[in-house]
Amino acid sequence: MKCEIEYYPEKYSLHYNLIPLYLQQTGWSKADEKDGAVKYYFSIDGVNKVPLTVPNPNASDFQFRLRDLIRVLEAVEKKGRKEIIESINNVDKDVWKISIAKDSAINSLSVSSFEKIIKNLKNLIEYSASAEQVAKPYFEQSLSTGKSYSKKCRIGHTFRGSYGITIETPVEEPINDTENYAQKDQYTPIGRKVTERIFRSLKLIEQEKYIEDLTSLYEESINGNICVALRNLLELSEGDIEYAVNFSPIWDAPKEMVENPKVCIKHSNISYLNEIYEKLHQEYETITNCTVIGTIIELKHIFNEEDESDYNIRILGHRAESQENDYHITLKKGDYLKACLIHTDSVKIKKNKLIEVSGNLRRTKNKWFIDSYSNFNEIHDERTSKALKSKNQAQLISFKDVDF
Repeated sequence: MKCEIEYYPEKYSLHYNLIPLYLQQTGWSKADEKDGAVKYYFSIDGVNKVPLTVPNPNASDFQFRLRDLIRVLEAVEKKGRKEIIESINNVDKDVWKISIAKDSAINSLSVSSFEKIIKNLKNLIEYSASAEQVAKPYFEQSLSTGKSYSKKCRIGHTFRGSYGITIETPVEEPINDTENYAQKDQYTPIGRKVTERIFRSLKLIEQEKYIEDLTSLYEESINGNICVALRNLLELSEGDIEYAVNFSPIWDAPKEMVENPKVCIKHSNISYLNEIYEKLHQEYETITNCTVIGTIIELKHIFNEEDESDYNIRILGHRAESQENDYHITLKKGDYLKACLIHTDSVKIKKNKLIEVSGNLRRTKNKWFIDSYSNFNEIHDERTSKALKSKNQAQLISFKDVDF
């Protein structure tokens, strides 16, 4: 339920139904309920208590009581009314405020530039969320987790400043079941993970930290796609960019982020972004144009309500004369269905069928991945396949040697 609070001549829109959740998450305790009004109190020192009443929306003095509620919260939290109302409305979201730095002398942006800015903000969220599904130094395309989560995010009200944009990223409510409440300490919702990853990425760029371990870098913060999005945003904006996040009280955030929620990325950071991107991209494409021959040992289809899907398989196989390894690959839908049929037939005839797939190999810790794949096919005779490849290669070399 949305209602308006009048502070003549200003009016503010408030999500009335989010007030109890906000109070619960910011330290208020429910005391009593009478005639549709709910009383809360806030303990200051364990002895003195501040009272507060959430009014009945049908009461004749509803506006007066609502203003009184905001006044009490202003006094307790030492914030302005606008900030309090925004916090209530966004209690279940982390809210990013992104703007061009105030000292940037920019009067206008082209429509196409603004459109690209929105696209890169979407990519920043999408590839951060994808990294929470599988951490990679670089993604050819975002994964299902990234696509589905970015659809849940919203652009909120603009704010006073230089091209100020508000991005609302939803988080989940904590587990209320007392039996399972301990799980909260072992679980963080995807929304909060995305917010923290973006913040760590921004802080890394702002401070231009020296990178010792690329693996921990893209597992915990930035990847190549985030680098590209941040670089594009700087180039498109033609000025330095300030990022600030207001964390939802539903989930505890790292203290250092809460106390210092603002980060400024400057044009002078572009060279550092390019340097990190090159390192991550090199890590991504370690061995190019390889063919793996093997058998399918696992099929894993990840899907969600928005019909964004990943089709993953694991192959036990080898390339050239190398030893046998497990290789992970995300297939297109048609190839995944083909893989299912091949695997089903293998089980039926009790004999592993061979497949071959070509692409770029990447190793992360103990895992091999096949990226930019092509030529996913069943092969009926490995020796024949190799001989055919050798013959075709010889013909190709002869063709190249012909003078025109």
